[in-house]
Amino acid sequence: RKQWYQRRVRGRCLFYIGFQLLIKHDLFEEFNLDVMSVLKFLNLLEQHYEPENPFHNATHAADVAQALHCLLSNLRSIDSFKPKELLASILAALAHDVNHPGVNQNFLIKTASHLMKINGNTSLLEQHHSKVAKSLIKESGIISHLPLSDQDDILRLVEDLIMATDMAQHQKYVNNMKALMVTGYDPQNSEHRRVVLRLAMKCSDLCNTARPWSTCVQWGKLVLEEFWRQGTKRRK
Repeated sequence: RKQWYQRRVRGRCLFYIGFQLLIKHDLFEEFNLDVMSVLKFLNLLEQHYEPENPFHNATHAADVAQALHCLLSNLRSIDSFKPKELLASILAALAHDVNHPGVNQNFLIKTASHLMKINGNTSLLEQHHSKVAKSLIKESGIISHLPLSDQDDILRLVEDLIMATDMAQHQKYVNNMKALMVTGYDPQNSEHRRVVLRLAMKCSDLCNTARPWSTCVQWGKLVLEEFWRQGTKRRK
């Protein structure tokens, strides 16, 4: 099934899944999105994922975006989110690991990477992904026709959701969700919706463990291969 799908999309699952999700949630009509700008964004995004990374590549990004869509839909919570939140969530899921170097934060810090010099040693990869994502959104013009206030809202939420994928901050987001479960979820409360979206993004980023076993094993092998390559780089 996977090989059949890869042949149909010609290895461009991020491109096709991203386009389909925007259609699925009526975001073309809601925001009067220009087709050529959307195509430009998806093409730029694909080009800025490193195809040589075994795990952190465009296929992983497409997997996370599809998982986020399924999670929100199956929770029956999708109608409580505003259109801007849905658009930002899809863009963030597609771009959450863009330009990933194929090594983790600890490696970048120990090797004094330029990313550490730019972003510091806290969530440095997530900061980098966020900056590249926002740059590509602006370069493509996908939301440039919207009022500036809407553009700012979307870009801020894209950044917020990408930052939520930092595993070093995992417990903070889990605790926020636990607190929300105690107080109760109010769909009219924007911060409540954001807490749910952050956790949904985290769960989607880790979704390979919830896939059918045969799929889970394949993803596991890919992430181990990436770790192995990092170890080889460290020894050099």
